[in-house]
Amino acid sequence: MIRRKCLKVNTNLWEHECIKSSALVNLRKVLLRRKPTTTYTVIKRLSVHGLLQYKNTIITSFVSKTQTQTSAINEMVEKNIKVLCLHSLQLLQNIKRYLM
Repeated sequence: MIRRKCLKVNTNLWEHECIKSSALVNLRKVLLRRKPTTTYTVIKRLSVHGLLQYKNTIITSFVSKTQTQTSAINEMVEKNIKVLCLHSLQLLQNIKRYLM
């Protein structure tokens, strides 16, 4: 599961591939007004999950932009299908009560 924060960090990373962590932190601080600790936490999480490599303060992405976007779309579709199914079930239960 890819969260929005992670997607935003990766978006900044794809634009500036093979960037120093301090440069990415400063970039996000200036552009998005994010705290450095927040960016470092997200970098660590992405690294632990195998989405990027964080070695000798250089960050490189293991996952392409297309793969990440596809994953985010699939996640959104699955979530919306579950919600749609629940609403359909509730509607059918209401119709059943009405007919009885």
